[in-house]
Amino acid sequence: MKGMNGCVKCLTPLLLALLSVPLRAATHDEADYPVQFEVMNAKLSWHLLGDTCAMTVRDLASPGVNVTVERKSDSCEVPNIKILHGRRVNSRIQLLVPNDKGKLTVENWAITEDTSSRNQK
Repeated sequence: MKGMNGCVKCLTPLLLALLSVPLRAATHDEADYPVQFEVMNAKLSWHLLGDTCAMTVRDLASPGVNVTVERKSDSCEVPNIKILHGRRVNSRIQLLVPNDKGKLTVENWAITEDTSSRNQK
């Protein structure tokens, strides 16, 4: 019994660390999404196969960079806030958007048009 008690004591910190990882991974911080995007315009289209949300956002750090993004979903909503934190990942943008309860969630938006490449030519 004595050996088993010592083993439990040494495994407790490991178990606590493993249990806290999902809690930390589930919370999103604006610092992890450093780019500020200003929503220039947005529209919502309804189709038989689902909704399509589209919006044009401008990178506030690069005034000449406008990006048009879209997202398809069964119930698509365009964020109703003017400035969104996000980051660019390949051909999509991840945006932090508050849900109904005010908690930040990550939404993936596909890039359909990027004016930054036109401005560099």
